Amino acid sequence: MITCTFSHSDSARKRRGRWRHVDGRGFTLVEVTIILMVLSVLSLVLLPGLGSYLRDARLARARGDLDAIHKAVVRFLQDTGEGVFRCIGNGNRATADGGSDAPSSPEPFYTLDMLISDGDTPDGGDVGDGWNWREPWSGHPVDTLANHLVKNTPGHDPSARYRTPADIYAAGPGQQVAFAIQAGTGARFAWRGPYVSAPVRSDPWGNRYAVNVRFLDPGADSATGDAAGYLYDVFVFSAGPDEEIDTPFSIDGVVPGDDDLIRVISGGSR
Repeated sequence: MITCTFSHSDSARKRRGRWRHVDGRGFTLVEVTIILMVLSVLSLVLLPGLGSYLRDARLARARGDLDAIHKAVVRFLQDTGEGVFRCIGNGNRATADGGSDAPSSPEPFYTLDMLISDGDTPDGGDVGDGWNWREPWSGHPVDTLANHLVKNTPGHDPSARYRTPADIYAAGPGQQVAFAIQAGTGARFAWRGPYVSAPVRSDPWGNRYAVNVRFLDPGADSATGDAAGYLYDVFVFSAGPDEEIDTPFSIDGVVPGDDDLIRVISGGSR
């Protein structure tokens, strides 16, 4: 009988040979070059389409955010009956005045110039008074959308809050009448938020949304400084993909400049 034996080194050589046979030889320089050329062509074909898809997705998200902020502001105004956004003052604005049923303000307050979301301040603003999107008028401060539409803490001050349903129910008879007079018998103005989810995020390009709420106030939005009429549009604004301000702050019949995005809340000539 003949017995076949293999040494350890012979067995290892056979295994190495078997794996070489299964795996095949390595890539040649020509094959590697061809593969790289194919990948380059695919990237040239696919990347522009991917970039266009991402741009469209960002625009769609921005328009959705603008719409959500628009609806939140409108609901806030309908609920509170304030007509403006305050920055300083007592949250219980309407009370009985000296025994009469006329609403009055126990503590004066100033109206906001602009509400903003999270995010960076966009560049530009050289068109018209577009710089006001960056640097509002002195004495008319800016506050966050979250302070008014999410937390009811104007100016980060809980004591300056807008009245809530709990305030109405706790009010005395004179105050109840005053609340009703503001919008008809049985009407109840109160903050019933939150009106938008928190945090109020930046636009898809990392910049803040802004609303020129100054022009909700007829006194600030008229040629004579009183409630004689409105001159300018109130709208939600984003600087868009180029991240530059190309739309005026004060404008009637607003049309977004360049690639700015807007959502009109109220028109000037109304």
